[in-house]
Amino acid sequence: MREKGLAAIGQRPQGIRTLFLASLLFLLLGALFGFYQPSLASHLAQPVLHQMKQSVQSLEGHSWFRFFLYIFLHNTFSIAMTMLLGVVFGLFPAWNMWLNGMVIGYLLHADAQLGIPAGKLILYGLAPHGIFELTAVFWASAVGLLNGWTLLTSLLNAFRNDSVVNHPVSPEIRKESVWRIVIRYNLRAFPFMVGLLLIAAVIESTVTPHLIQVGIGSLHVSHG
Repeated sequence: MREKGLAAIGQRPQGIRTLFLASLLFLLLGALFGFYQPSLASHLAQPVLHQMKQSVQSLEGHSWFRFFLYIFLHNTFSIAMTMLLGVVFGLFPAWNMWLNGMVIGYLLHADAQLGIPAGKLILYGLAPHGIFELTAVFWASAVGLLNGWTLLTSLLNAFRNDSVVNHPVSPEIRKESVWRIVIRYNLRAFPFMVGLLLIAAVIESTVTPHLIQVGIGSLHVSHG
């Protein structure tokens, strides 16, 4: 992102890029586990996939707009919870990214068993909308981790007499300024994430199904 874009959402915590990469790492670890340990992953993946299947079946016969609305609202609620619950030491964002990665890895393994190349599935089924959706998800996870880091830092420094703390917002910042900056960053970043999810939902509900039919054909497992 350009500095102008960063200025538009206020002061950027210096550690946000590291937390973004940490979110990516949790996703990749989950994906590797789901792909290479499908028998173990199935116990966690199957309930998630069953719920997704029920949601998709409930939307059958409805207009594309209903499908779009479901995707958009579901993903928006998900990133909001990731940010809010991240305050509990960042545990929820870390678990959520690992779980999503595990489900993706499990699906890629299942489709590979059906003779569908993983690269083809990613290219036609995930990449078109995933570019925008995953950016928002990684960003929300990074902010959730930031919120957890902020709480942890606050607790560790609760009994200190010094007026500055070591925090990802800045190497040195006054204690009373930390939460104000972090909350402002949360509030200003969230609309940008929602905008990314809006674009992703439009693509996933209109373009992605056609790309899947053209590039892959009928998939054995439906997912969003």
